[in-house]
Amino acid sequence: MSLHIKLTFNKSRSKDFATVLKHCRYFDHFWETPGHKLEIVSLEELYQKWESFNLVYYYTRKWAGTSFSYNGTEYRKNDMFYTIQDLKRCYKEYREDHNDRQEFCDTFEWGCSRLKSVSKEINHSFGPFWYDYGYFVDENRWRVDKDRIREVLMDEAKKTCAVDCPLFNEGLMNYCLFNIPDEIFIDGVKWKKTYKQEWKDGQMINVAIGIVHDMEQMYSREDEPEFETYYPGDLEIPENLNSNEADEIIKNWEKRNR
Repeated sequence: MSLHIKLTFNKSRSKDFATVLKHCRYFDHFWETPGHKLEIVSLEELYQKWESFNLVYYYTRKWAGTSFSYNGTEYRKNDMFYTIQDLKRCYKEYREDHNDRQEFCDTFEWGCSRLKSVSKEINHSFGPFWYDYGYFVDENRWRVDKDRIREVLMDEAKKTCAVDCPLFNEGLMNYCLFNIPDEIFIDGVKWKKTYKQEWKDGQMINVAIGIVHDMEQMYSREDEPEFETYYPGDLEIPENLNSNEADEIIKNWEKRNR
């Protein structure tokens, strides 16, 4: 998607009008008559002249008759400005801290920091998760609706302006989608069904509507270090001690057992 920002405003009696004109003239596409219209069609120009754009927007948004549009859609509130600002901040971090390395984007779940509406990692606390999108093929199989997930992510990419970022890679997002399962077998242990209650034939019944991953299966107690591994023998730490008191007991025990 090509970037197109358009900001139009009328002549104003504001003491800041001359300052606004000065900064508008820094841009390649600015017309002073009739009216005043600033257009930006390059992300590079926007970022290079961000301070000027920030100033122009800040002052003109308060003036009667001002309009601001992004890629053909007009916005009356500041939401889109802050969205563009967040995108710029992310791109700046990539440029300054990661030396143009693609690995910066790869660290995020779907290859982009802006894509957060669907969680790819099932050990996160918050969803919706990728497996929430799908349908039952039969009694024990759940088909993941990857097309729907793609729609949700691309809709978010457009709303957050991620599609306008030079680094946005839809192919990388699709690769991440490719690597999640197409189907899930509901074994009742690792994967379980979720239900809702419906009234049918004079009685309340449970109807399967989705699946859930058993989070306890993500944590293997075999990996949990046992207390005795480190402090066997006669060491006992009462539960009512604070951390400093407990540390002192451990230090004394270690001295005795060296």
